[in-house]
Amino acid sequence: GARILLRSAQARPAWLDAIEVGSDNRPLREVLRFHEAMADALQTGDRVHTYAGFVIADAPA
Repeated sequence: GARILLRSAQARPAWLDAIEVGSDNRPLREVLRFHEAMADALQTGDRVHTYAGFVIADAPA
């Protein structure tokens, strides 16, 4: 597996819900395990505030 970190100008990037992956076109949110509470907690400690959104997800092995 792998951990994915994304930054976005949007707090909740809608494009994450529109992405489909694999030959069976599964929604990205079904393939990755998102850690929204962890991302929200870490976002509050951002000192620069360049990005409104912070996304943490795990990809399966």
